[in-house]
Order: sequence, then C-alpha cells, then structure tokens
Amino acid sequence: VLGLLLAILAPIIVKIVQLSISRKREYMADAGAVEMTRYPLGMVQALKKIREDYARPTEHTNVNSAVAPMFLESPKKSMLSGLFQTHPPIDDRIDVLSRM
Repeated sequence: VLGLLLAILAPIIVKIVQLSISRKREYMADAGAVEMTRYPLGMVQALKKIREDYARPTEHTNVNSAVAPMFLESPKKSMLSGLFQTHPPIDDRIDVLSRM
C-alpha cells in the first residue's frame, strides 16, 4: 500500500519541485536582465504593462486549460494554482525588481 501511495505521489511532488525551480529561475532571469541593462525601472515598467494587459477582461478569461501554462500569468486562478505555475506572480516580480 505504501509503495502504491508513493508511486502516485512521487511524480506530483517532483513536478511541484520542478515548477518551483522554474519560478526561481524567472527571478534570476529578471536579475540578469537588470544586471545587463542597469535599469530596473525598465523591467518594472514592462512587467506593469503585462499585468495591465492581463487585468483587462478579454479573451484571456476563456482560455483552454491545455494552453493556460503558456501564459506569463495564469488566466485560470485557483487555490493551488501558485504551485503549478511556471512563472512567479507578476506583482511579486515587480516588488523584487523595485527593491533593486
């Protein structure tokens, strides 16, 4: 029974860890862009434009679940959506860049 339970849960746990690493790499990519440009305000402004685009009620509200992971911020929100996103929330990225 324990082996069956581990066989079911292990892939889910591995996927959550992979996605967590992906989110951390996004923060590193943002920091690398700021290091190259030496202009964190430019990255902040770009992320704010992306956030404003996703805030508008458009076709993003009716996205098929199969393509939802391709978005920078998940168009489908749920309680556990943060665990399964490849990108950190845009507001968190803006906060980190604003402190640079």
